[in-house]
Amino acid sequence: MRESPGGWGWSRRREGLLGADPARAPAATEVQKLSSLVLPAEVIIAQSSIPGEGLGIFSKTWIKAGTEMGPFTGRVIAPEHIDICKNNNLMWEVFNEDGTVRYFIDASQEDHRSWMTYIKCARNEQEQNLEVVQIGTSIFYKAIEMIPPDQELLVWYGNSHNTFLGIPGVPGLEEEQKKNKHGRYSP
Repeated sequence: MRESPGGWGWSRRREGLLGADPARAPAATEVQKLSSLVLPAEVIIAQSSIPGEGLGIFSKTWIKAGTEMGPFTGRVIAPEHIDICKNNNLMWEVFNEDGTVRYFIDASQEDHRSWMTYIKCARNEQEQNLEVVQIGTSIFYKAIEMIPPDQELLVWYGNSHNTFLGIPGVPGLEEEQKKNKHGRYSP
């Protein structure tokens, strides 16, 4: 994670797999799978507050608005190799400057996962505290508000982030192209 501007730097620790709350602690088998996961010192992994979503990432300390987390890592997959009928919820699109999809970053395979894979999507804009941003050809999450300790990190798709997979509530490329330079739709 890094604050914008400046930086937190990375901690190469493996602490935080159980968190402070035993009710949110992952099962022993999950802890074994996560033993090689490297977490920044500022977060822990524990049971998500979103029902049925498994593990999530929680803050251990205050995280300042504007802090960038990432990059999101995984296998790089060309758009023509994406199965849109498959569950692609551990995947992000990377766009070219013209708005076309350059490639996807897929973290669905365990050997390609980082701690960021466990950050869950918010169910709506109101519960989000992170947004997706593309910097160059990398995907980052950015804190949109001060995040207190013990709060789950939840990402939502920023208004400027187009999606190839058509996630509800996010303007698609065609809608974005209809907007004029002031962010309003053209008639």
